[in-house]
Order: sequence, then C-alpha cells, then structure tokens
Amino acid sequence: MIETPQKKTVYELGFLLAPGKDSSELKKILAGFGMAITKEGEIKNVELAYEIEKQSSALFGFYYLDIPEPESIEALTNALNLRKDLVLRFLLIKLPKAAYEENPRGRGVGEDSSETVPVKKPLRVVPESGVTEPVSNESLEESLEEILK
Repeated sequence: MIETPQKKTVYELGFLLAPGKDSSELKKILAGFGMAITKEGEIKNVELAYEIEKQSSALFGFYYLDIPEPESIEALTNALNLRKDLVLRFLLIKLPKAAYEENPRGRGVGEDSSETVPVKKPLRVVPESGVTEPVSNESLEESLEEILK
C-alpha cells in the first residue's frame, strides 16, 4: 500500500500568558501534541482591560502552528484550559492558505516589513468647477475654526 503524505493544516494560536511565565512551557505543551511552530510573533507585556484570574497584565503573543492531526485540537484545548496558571486566555483559529503565505502580521520575529500602505488624502469639491482636489491640513484647521466660532 502506498502512503500519501499527510496534509498539514495551519492554525494561529493567540494567547495571554500569566505574568512571570515563560513561553517555553507553552512550546513544550504544543510539541507534546505533535504541533510544530512555523512562525512566532513577538511576545509583549500588555495591560488588560479587566482582570483575568486576578491578573491585571499579561504577556501577549501568537504562533502559527502546523497541526498534522486536527483531532488533537480538542485535546490541546482541554490541556490549555487546565493550565490557567500558565495560559490566561487563548484563541485557536484555522487560517486560509493565503493568510499565512502573504499576511504581513504573520512574519516571524525580526523579519523586515518594507511594505507601505498608501495614505489617501481627503478630497474637497470646489463649488465653481465641481472638481475635487486634495485638502491640506491648514485649510481643514481653518474650516474647523470657522465652524467652532
């Protein structure tokens, strides 16, 4: 019998780690379920909008994971739910192929993003000609001052 290679599905795991905890513990849990981290986001300390497990801050990060067996997702979810001392909250989503191949957010730590997003300038209709033209910040400020008077 010929074995066909198993197709891996890519997921994004976003998580909040308890303060003072290390992401290496989370990596060990993921490895224990046969999940490989393909991309890793920078882990940052964030202030929470509300307390979670009596914590007002947490470490936020995300991983892109290759999960060869989708059946292991439920077991991972149960394991992370039992480790409230490590993972305060997490979200695991399945990514479409285009998202992890071209998504600038999915670039690994240290990779340069040289892409720029074009900024659109607001347009103003000139009453006489009906033509639109870009509005400068100065003219916007003057118009606001006139309105506020």
